[in-house]
Amino acid sequence: MKSPEQEAFAQLMFLIGMGCLPISLGLAIAGAASRRIKNAVIIFAIAGIAFNHFLFYFAVLGGSLGTKVGTYELPNWFSFLPYSLVSVAVLIGLWILFDRHRTSHPPSLPKQ
Repeated sequence: MKSPEQEAFAQLMFLIGMGCLPISLGLAIAGAASRRIKNAVIIFAIAGIAFNHFLFYFAVLGGSLGTKVGTYELPNWFSFLPYSLVSVAVLIGLWILFDRHRTSHPPSLPKQ
């Protein structure tokens, strides 16, 4: 049986690992709402890191649950970076595509 400190640490790791998915989605939305490309790229990069950590933790969680039937080798955190980098590139491309349709000034009021 594990100590309460070990259980609390494991629970904290679980909450952080699984919480990275909604964090990355929220950051992607915040980056999409950003007006400047520099801010959007930074926010998308942070969202990509959070998404990478979620993918890593999800794989580790699934693998550790499967240790009842065999051994499990822990994957490298960096092995999930291609998925995150592709998602960041897609978000930046979509931001650039939809930024062309934004108006730089509010629409004028109708004349009376």
